[in-house]
Amino acid sequence: NLLSQSTLNDGNNALINDRYAESIAAYEKVIEEGKHSADLYANLGLAYYQSGDQAKAVLYTKKHCC
Repeated sequence: NLLSQSTLNDGNNALINDRYAESIAAYEKVIEEGKHSADLYANLGLAYYQSGDQAKAVLYTKKHCC
């Protein structure tokens, strides 16, 4: 839906601008709304990696590829 797409876009913009906590919150909101995609998990993993949370980075990177 439009809300999910808008939230996803917000997360992507935050990630591009090194606002990792903001991007994580947006991506997690999209997941809570029931949306899932490989790109979403890849970006969430990257945001966690850049924010220093290696465990969650690995978790979401694995969801991306497997």
